[in-house]
Amino acid sequence: MNFRSFFVLLWTLALTGCATVQPLDTSTGKPQKFFPNLTVSQAQSAFLAVSLADGMNIYKQTHNLLVMDKPVHGLTASILMGSEYNPTPDDRLTYQFAQENGGVEVFVRLAYVTNPGSQYEQVNPTNADNRQLQRMLEKAEPIIVAHYSKK
Repeated sequence: MNFRSFFVLLWTLALTGCATVQPLDTSTGKPQKFFPNLTVSQAQSAFLAVSLADGMNIYKQTHNLLVMDKPVHGLTASILMGSEYNPTPDDRLTYQFAQENGGVEVFVRLAYVTNPGSQYEQVNPTNADNRQLQRMLEKAEPIIVAHYSKK
């Protein structure tokens, strides 16, 4: 085992040993939010605009799915999630949209991606930022709903 692998293992054990992630108070325990009086395409357009403004790129898009990613620059990210092939990992946000009674349920999750876009790509889901993602959804709801209720 080389020094880098040992350091990554040690750092991972330190991070996971010090903190346990409590499930959120949602039906799935993960970040999600109901947006009333919206269609899937309206909700998807809103989150697409926010993600693009944040410097993210479209990785994949279907009717009920929006996947955005963005390179993570920094020494810590390179050490923990980079590789010899590509030292710059990506943050990947996945939004899933479900048309419900009178609105859209939006689910979001974050993953760190090693070797993005290559045949050696590894997607590493994380729950560490779930509370931050939930806060983002909570803050977005009144803005998005107000925007589309004017039309």
